[in-house]
Amino acid sequence: MKQHIEQLFQNRDINIYSSIKSQTTENDRYSFLTLLNWQRNISKEYCYLEIGSHLGGTLQPFLLDPRCTYIYSIDKRPEFQPDERGRDFYYENNSSERMMEFLKQISSETEKIKCIDKSSTEIKPKEIVIKPNLCFIDGEHTDKTAFNDFQFCLKILEKNGTIIFHDANIVFNGIRKALNYLDKKDISYKAFNLPDSLFVVSFDLSIVEDSGITERIFDNYKSYLFGLETLDPYRKYAVKNKFFL
Repeated sequence: MKQHIEQLFQNRDINIYSSIKSQTTENDRYSFLTLLNWQRNISKEYCYLEIGSHLGGTLQPFLLDPRCTYIYSIDKRPEFQPDERGRDFYYENNSSERMMEFLKQISSETEKIKCIDKSSTEIKPKEIVIKPNLCFIDGEHTDKTAFNDFQFCLKILEKNGTIIFHDANIVFNGIRKALNYLDKKDISYKAFNLPDSLFVVSFDLSIVEDSGITERIFDNYKSYLFGLETLDPYRKYAVKNKFFL
């Protein structure tokens, strides 16, 4: 079983996500596994934190990875969430208990998961006892919340850790604000987007020397086109209603 899991990671096999539905594209999953492989190459052990877990789909590879020794799942579990696309999104039966039941079906190692049913602004940094090496931001899809989540991750992140935004094509203003904040504080980082909708901010400047990461960066034209395609309905609406800048 362990050998099989290792092969899935080495091959960046997105079937590792197959047990629980994930609101990610195939390209997202492949990019995520590329980042995970890079983390595994530089760390014998690591901690993972994500904001916005819902059913637990994006937790699957970290739960199965023996090198991931601790996982924080932060999700206030609201029934509705606002969104920069102009409508609220509904999450039926959104609970940590339900998520954990799904995860228990794929691994008996769920004791390494700590669920915190709060928003990032409600959590004190001292509650995060083990500093995460990787943080994944996929909570409320508003620019304000994305930036708040980023500031939280920055406070509790392990030195030279990495923060990943999902749906960067939606919360891009929040990401821009995050980068402006780092620039103002004169904090060194590497930032890049990966297909389809991941945006990576890493404080390990050597990340871009990894061959797998470099390969995905050269494929980031897919991110560019994906982002524009998701905005196309708004363009068509603006043209139809003659909303011109």
